[in-house]
Amino acid sequence: GLCRSRTDSDAQDYHRRALQAFTEARYEQALQLFSLGYADTKHPELLIRIGQTYLKLGRSAEALQACQAYLVRMETPEPTYKGYAEQCIAEAKRSADRGTTALVGELALSLGLPPLLRHQLCERRWLCRTCDQ
Repeated sequence: GLCRSRTDSDAQDYHRRALQAFTEARYEQALQLFSLGYADTKHPELLIRIGQTYLKLGRSAEALQACQAYLVRMETPEPTYKGYAEQCIAEAKRSADRGTTALVGELALSLGLPPLLRHQLCERRWLCRTCDQ
């Protein structure tokens, strides 16, 4: 009854405020509000919002974890939400790969590796800024 609708009302308020913060690129605040909403309600869909917000903050490992947690919690996720989760996971993995790529490129430069060796790293998908190809 009354207790339940208060919780639902609070959850809707968190979600509304979090979406507003996300839309206005206030990602830290959005993350906090989505997280509070999830802590109160345990609505699995909020894990996707949390993951998407982590992506905006450049925190791909946490984004991956949040969106994978959604898929683990939902035995038969609604197709739309499953698509959002899978998109978040793919983007988080791409972002993590770019981070690794940049580190390898920086390492290759700092070690003074010859151009041929740097290019071989590129051919193995360790693309770096040191190679034009």
